Amino acid sequence: MDKEYHSLKDIKRTSKGIIGEIIFKQSRNFIHCTKLSRSEMLDKLPFNIPEEIHKFLNTYWNSLDCFEFCLKKEEERLVFKQLILYEVKTHNYMPYLKKQFYRKSTFTENQIKIYNEAKNKGIIVKIAKLLLFDNWRYTITIYDFNHEKYKYILCNGTKSFQKDSFPS
Repeated sequence: MDKEYHSLKDIKRTSKGIIGEIIFKQSRNFIHCTKLSRSEMLDKLPFNIPEEIHKFLNTYWNSLDCFEFCLKKEEERLVFKQLILYEVKTHNYMPYLKKQFYRKSTFTENQIKIYNEAKNKGIIVKIAKLLLFDNWRYTITIYDFNHEKYKYILCNGTKSFQKDSFPS
């Protein structure tokens, strides 16, 4: 029987991104991934979320990676306090490359629009950078999203944004 061996590090873009989102979800409590659930889950929560937040999540469900509800307990019930959105960026660790040659994370114009709209609604937006190592280990570093640190680039014929570099 012929066997083919593959490396997760060789997987391109979308598949590796979904794997990164699953790893991120498993590494933290109370994270929801839009690729792993349907927006109908918003109607089955054991707490109420503001209508504006509910509408935002429903509208952009397929464009978001992960999110987290911050809750507080009041009089024996859970109360919505804040929503945090996470854009998960998954990269391979390549120790032989100098930092300036690493593939930089890109954002589409639509992603920037959505995250800016979220921030205007008081939603916290974060970038979760997941770095995959050869030995099955990984690191996750979380940054605040700030659209002013991104610039336009031409990527496959479409406008997108690219951060100059992640903070060290």
